[in-house]
Amino acid sequence: MSVASVAGSEWLQRVALTEQAGEIEVPPGGEVSFLRFGDHSYEPARMTTLSGQAIELRGKKSQLVAPFQQLWAVTWRLPEELAGAKVGVESPRARDAFWDQVLGVRVEALGELPRYRLVETGDFGAALPEHVRAISFSPAEIRRQQQSLVDPVIPPGLAREMSWAELEAAAFPLDFQKVLLASFNDSSPGFAYQNGQWLTTWPSREAAGGGKEDHWFAPALLIGERLIRPAPLSARTSFLKTDDGRTLPCWEIEWRCGEIVVRQQLFSWRAGADAVARVHVRFELRGASDDVRLALGMGRRPNVHHWDDRTRERTPIPFFVLAPGYRRADAQVVDEWGHEVFSSAQRFELQPLGPVEMLATFEPDETGCVHIRLHKPTRRRRTQASGRRNFGGPSTSSAEVGCPG
Repeated sequence: MSVASVAGSEWLQRVALTEQAGEIEVPPGGEVSFLRFGDHSYEPARMTTLSGQAIELRGKKSQLVAPFQQLWAVTWRLPEELAGAKVGVESPRARDAFWDQVLGVRVEALGELPRYRLVETGDFGAALPEHVRAISFSPAEIRRQQQSLVDPVIPPGLAREMSWAELEAAAFPLDFQKVLLASFNDSSPGFAYQNGQWLTTWPSREAAGGGKEDHWFAPALLIGERLIRPAPLSARTSFLKTDDGRTLPCWEIEWRCGEIVVRQQLFSWRAGADAVARVHVRFELRGASDDVRLALGMGRRPNVHHWDDRTRERTPIPFFVLAPGYRRADAQVVDEWGHEVFSSAQRFELQPLGPVEMLATFEPDETGCVHIRLHKPTRRRRTQASGRRNFGGPSTSSAEVGCPG
């Protein structure tokens, strides 16, 4: 695809629009491709000749680019006589300038595409309390809450600690989505989501002037050619409790795929006062046959604060195109600069999953478990007692620290 003015990467480009209209040049083969992100399409709403006549498509096809992020290349097949000609594209304003864009895909620059397909198991929302599933707000009430700065769950003037049971009983769906994984004075915590996915934030080595990037990890089961993960809000979640009823900061997630039960535990642990706090993740597979593998999709993307810099172009392209650049080094995954991303106590293989994702597949041990320890970048802080202090102390092996229970 050739366009008059674009911003993008080798394979993803933004079509320049003026008053929501622009031009592209049709390649010799008569096919042009656009990006689809989940349910949101960056295809044009309409394509015309330069004289304004609507162009009738000869067909469409979709190719999977990134299964975990649900990125697709949607190819339009145009009449053969338009090959090499310039045509007009239109994308009416429906949401805002950040989303209402036309993003073109150069399929020939994608390289080898993923052979695995991602499917979900379980029922959406099944983990929510019944009264939450029954919530039905009018459009007017939804708009009112969107504009409100009042927390819908926590009472005003609260002067006591609310128990998890109280929060859970009153929670709306989004309150189940994100859990902070942090140790005391943790400068770089992790975040876990209800489907088992988590991320850690690193200083970016590529962004001009510094900045941060997120390293994300998405667990699934690999069975044949299918990657299977729980449907949103379908997994059971809780914090770990001791026998005497105390709640510990260990986030537990449990979901099923047929007869297979997957249990996941995530927590942050600082092994010593001068050690770096690390996120530990433990998986346990029950009822899995020998050919089932625990899979971990992974990748990088700019941190959301990337767009705090108002001089940056308002386009989602940077969010989609950052290649992972990971490689395996014995029991570790390291980045392209040789820095550890995570280590595993179990054997695993690492392979590309299209241009912007990678996939690690693990062999559980004899108890069905996989243990992963996430590396987190060290930070230097100033303290009154010691001036500058380095918190990057000695590391510990995955076997040295275990989630209670």
